[in-house]
Amino acid sequence: MAILGGKRTTAITTIVMIAIAPHVSASDLSNVPTEAVVVLHPQDRASRQPQIVELVVPVRERGPLGQVSVLLGPDNLVRVRGSDLVPLLSRMITPEAAQALTATADSDGFITPEAASTVGFELTFDTGLLDLAVVIPLDARRRQSLTLGFDSEQFSPPVTDEPAPVAAYLNYRASLDYLHKPTGAREQGFQAPRFDLEFMGTVGKIAFENYATVDPDADRSFQRNASRLIFDQPEKALRWTAGDLVPEGASFQSASDIAGVSVARLYSLTGGDRLAVTRSSRTITIREPSTVEIRINGLTARTLTLSPGTYDLRDLPLTQGANAVELVIEGPSGAREIISFDFFSDTTLLAPGVDEFYLSAGIRAPRQDGRIEYLEEDPVVSGFYRRGISEQITVGGNIQATKDAALIGAEALYGSIWGLTAFDLAVSRRDQGGSGFALRGQHRAYRELRTSPGRESLDVSLEYRSENFSSIENLGPALNYAFLGAVRYSRPLNPRLTASLGVDYAHGRGSLENRYGVSAFGTWRADFDTNVTFGATYNSAGLQGEETNLFVNLTRRFGARSTVSARAETRNGLVQAGYSRAPERTIDDWALSIDASRTNSDFGVNGSAVYIANRGEFEINHASVFDESGDVSNQQTSLRAYGALAYVGGRFGIGRRIYDSFALVSGHRSLEGRPVLIRGASALEESARSGLLGPALTPLGSYFPQSVPYDVSDLPVGYDLGSGLFQLQPRLHSGYSLTVGSAYNVSASGVMLDDQGRPVSLRIARAVSLDDPTAPPAEVITNRTGRFAITGLSPGRWRITLAGQPALIYDIVVPDTTLFRAGEIRPTEMAGVSR
Repeated sequence: MAILGGKRTTAITTIVMIAIAPHVSASDLSNVPTEAVVVLHPQDRASRQPQIVELVVPVRERGPLGQVSVLLGPDNLVRVRGSDLVPLLSRMITPEAAQALTATADSDGFITPEAASTVGFELTFDTGLLDLAVVIPLDARRRQSLTLGFDSEQFSPPVTDEPAPVAAYLNYRASLDYLHKPTGAREQGFQAPRFDLEFMGTVGKIAFENYATVDPDADRSFQRNASRLIFDQPEKALRWTAGDLVPEGASFQSASDIAGVSVARLYSLTGGDRLAVTRSSRTITIREPSTVEIRINGLTARTLTLSPGTYDLRDLPLTQGANAVELVIEGPSGAREIISFDFFSDTTLLAPGVDEFYLSAGIRAPRQDGRIEYLEEDPVVSGFYRRGISEQITVGGNIQATKDAALIGAEALYGSIWGLTAFDLAVSRRDQGGSGFALRGQHRAYRELRTSPGRESLDVSLEYRSENFSSIENLGPALNYAFLGAVRYSRPLNPRLTASLGVDYAHGRGSLENRYGVSAFGTWRADFDTNVTFGATYNSAGLQGEETNLFVNLTRRFGARSTVSARAETRNGLVQAGYSRAPERTIDDWALSIDASRTNSDFGVNGSAVYIANRGEFEINHASVFDESGDVSNQQTSLRAYGALAYVGGRFGIGRRIYDSFALVSGHRSLEGRPVLIRGASALEESARSGLLGPALTPLGSYFPQSVPYDVSDLPVGYDLGSGLFQLQPRLHSGYSLTVGSAYNVSASGVMLDDQGRPVSLRIARAVSLDDPTAPPAEVITNRTGRFAITGLSPGRWRITLAGQPALIYDIVVPDTTLFRAGEIRPTEMAGVSR
């Protein structure tokens, strides 16, 4: 049996591998494209005997699944290759059903429709459409999970490039100030320049971070603010850190600068933190093809068409807060079933079985006088653990300890239709302060309103601390409030007006007096571009004692970039007005802001302009303050520059600030120095470009797939630039060295003829270089008239091999150009024999 060589593509969907048997009529093949039929071993019609036909045909089950080999024989015999069929169905059926279906195959590995029916499967071969239809029994179907969140349909293309083993970058913020008159200890004139530096990068899978300040006017001109090493395990969502730390706190814990090691579970390392939060789910069983409408708070959020089976509807697209959910299931006959339930959604709730934690251990390392002081005799341990018990319950515990103090706490969160309720309990002990405890209860409720657009919200917080309760940072007797309470309520009154009310109270202990406050706010949206915020506050213990304040803010947008604002308040007689312009493009644009303000004691004018360039951001800022007599009390002009210097893969780059990871993108030498353009949010926008100062530097995030679209200015006609996208998934602070274009940039076209001078229509061929064994092969497809187009060639000799019986071989010589018109080409060899 001869087999048609070459690669399967969309151009050939069916291959007839044995001579066509007489039981297959012409009408049966009327829908088969001529390019899809290859007749091997033709015989005279009179001498033909009934034979078997093998087809590679599509498989469908309410949609395409793939392709399988099917044998057709006399008397409507149909046999399906089991090794093709079962893997296609394996993602839809249970392992037990797959094993049972496999067991129905005969000794040659083929399954007949009759044998499949014994285990509940229906196989139907359509001779008109030349495809195989499959019906799966309900009890054989896998339970399927449907992720229905708003980002669930995002497609992550395969990653095409990997980060370099070594990469580094230096973010800088340089500032040069000029004082127009002496101020305090600073003299008139130019001040010494100040630099804030961030040096980061990777060596292998280890990332490093260093923060420093250079200020000649300070007691220490060079100040190292922090240094640390970071090792991430994305597959486990773990981050290990060693060096200068700022521990994360929970509940009543306090933040403390330490030097040591830490480990944390961060779901952002897995490409997103969606798995960390609670995800509403319900299980439904569909016994016939049905339409499922998902309604959230009375509004249709999704409509699904589902085949029979059991489905876990996960990550329902809920809004934050209380949700009324309805699943309306409608079958083909019109029968409807409604499933209703309530659910509270909040990002602080963890999904069942999901945990998060943080643990650090080390010594105190306070920052004093521009340096870090490492206190080796003062160890610190800090950590917390939280876990989702169910979709609506999350619990946790935490601990902090030093050599003379300790704090242990517990927390619980419960989400219900009434809102999210949280409880915190902590017990503290100090060698010289005794023991104490603290309790906190919080309730947050919010829901979308049906009567008007907007959200109604209620926040209540109550807290009690015993007299001797203290955190590990308290160095003496605790002076704190015994009781604290706060209530906040907000809701829209109509589509344009939203009102908020707030009350808080604190009961002091020791020398602390009781204090309380009341606030009322309103936001009025006059039209799409105009917002007015107004309100009143009262505080029994403000900075100047009892305070009452009335205020109003007005914001008006003009177009997409310009905004005018005005503000007034009674507390200090402030009246302020300003104008700002936001940039429209990522680079080669500018921003501007200017404002004037007056209070009971002075008058001020401020202005700044920022130019956002390809290689950094540059700002000029001026501020003036006048006293009541009109004299200048303070006036300063500042020049600032922000940007980054980067190294990776032997390349250096200059560009805008890098916030996480980066790529340096250069053009191949065949582009002869033409600028490489990195596209931004739209195809017309640039976010970076190469030039006289080197490669284009483009900032990236980390641990999620990202596309970097590229283009080349004044690209030569016919130049094969590739896909136009780099698909990346960076690690923390990693770097890429990327090249746009290659030596294989030639596009060729022509007409392919066979040895008889006839067009070779609808065939697949493969082109390989005869001069460069490392050159990637190129695929060739001809149309009905024999025309072909090839991309990815380079100057030199290339051989095109057309698979089939007989095989046809074409040799072409590609000139030094980017667009080669080959004209008509004929085979130089046929079936391996030179002509």
